[in-house]
Amino acid sequence: MRRAFGASLPTDEELATSKEITEFDRTLAFFDGKEIVATAGIFTYEMTVPGGTLPCGGVTRVSVLTTHRRRGLLTAMMRRQLDDMHERGERLAALYASEAPIYGRFGYGLGTYQAAVEIERSHAAFAKAATGTGRLSMVDVPTGVRQFTRVWELARRNQPGMLALDERWLRNQLTDLELHREGASPHYRVLYQAGDNPSGFAIYRIKMDWDASGPNGTLRLEMLVAATGDAYVALWRHVLDVDLMARVSAEMRPV
Repeated sequence: MRRAFGASLPTDEELATSKEITEFDRTLAFFDGKEIVATAGIFTYEMTVPGGTLPCGGVTRVSVLTTHRRRGLLTAMMRRQLDDMHERGERLAALYASEAPIYGRFGYGLGTYQAAVEIERSHAAFAKAATGTGRLSMVDVPTGVRQFTRVWELARRNQPGMLALDERWLRNQLTDLELHREGASPHYRVLYQAGDNPSGFAIYRIKMDWDASGPNGTLRLEMLVAATGDAYVALWRHVLDVDLMARVSAEMRPV
């Protein structure tokens, strides 16, 4: 898959991180001799929909080497996946498409939109002051895995399109590989609690920079999930108040 996407081969650390979430019984590959030339996989999910939840097959890691295109490999893998999901009673198949036009012929269509935002801190005043009584704290990875999983489960029950994720997935998200930093800091992990109840979290990095006028850093928000309005406001207020940052950037925000 890495070669098909023009990326370098994975390191041992990346492979170890990926192994925990990979469902090998739902992973497909075509071989030409000993060489893997096409891949596809599925993650077993439960997706929140209006009125409840439904089992969902999460299509992933789809690739075909350029040397083996137009031989029916992708079509065969898509057919196998859809048959597998039907047999398992999964009513939904979902994916993030790197090239969306490819998948229409297999029955996929646009499900939702996402937003990428960049907020200049000089324009980041709130219309109303935050009034929540909860507290924010920095947490280590084991605490983050445990508490962020609890928050995710609370939040996803009320947000159509969110998936049920267990601790394996949050541990994967919090694995702080050097290649993901792109010159920025290691993860900052922030938990919001009201009393003893966690109800929000944020994961971000900071990338320091300076110019002639002073600090010009960027806070790169990777995740912000909240189960309550107070948690949502407090976490956004936090990331917008980090010193020496000129802006906050975030991708894949729900709309």
